[in-house]
Amino acid sequence: MHSSHHPDHPAGRPAADAPHHEGFQDLIARARGLREDAEALRGGEGPVGGPEGRGAAWEEALRRLDDFGRGLESLRPVPERERPRTGSAEWSLLTDAVVWSDDLYAIFGRPVAEGPLTLDQLPSCLADEDQPRLAGAVTRCLVDGQPAACEFRVARPDGTRRTVRLAAEPVLDETGSTVAMWAVAQEVAERGPRPGRPPPPVR
Repeated sequence: MHSSHHPDHPAGRPAADAPHHEGFQDLIARARGLREDAEALRGGEGPVGGPEGRGAAWEEALRRLDDFGRGLESLRPVPERERPRTGSAEWSLLTDAVVWSDDLYAIFGRPVAEGPLTLDQLPSCLADEDQPRLAGAVTRCLVDGQPAACEFRVARPDGTRRTVRLAAEPVLDETGSTVAMWAVAQEVAERGPRPGRPPPPVR
């Protein structure tokens, strides 16, 4: 079985990211203020923009400040709590024991004190139209003894949703019989490319 406690859980080190993130936000705010100051100075020269060519110079300066601001935004560090999480779980067919990692609880928005969900309970947390995908993956893993993957949306208790990619593998005994299912679940980032290779479709 896999431990339900991960020392690298984001909740264990929120302060590490905070100063760096706040400092970067301050830099972005200064860049915006510089852009506003430049706009005000340009406006103070009157509608003709001063001597010939100065108006074009102001436009170029503002354009460069805009580019600089966008560049800073693209480099803004994502706070740890906003990064896609990856959790793991194991469901035993022999003892009915279920073990979830801390991050999996966070993905599902489920308090650790409430315990993990069984495979029978799991579909109740999914969008209705996504439940067949999970059922197909579980069947392939437990009945066919083959790795399986699927993507679904988790309906969290707070009303929000998370899109999750699940990759599952059967745990076999010495006779080749499936005794458990082990799985990794990763949040799908809402922005930017998805990390890694996409999982194979459930057949």
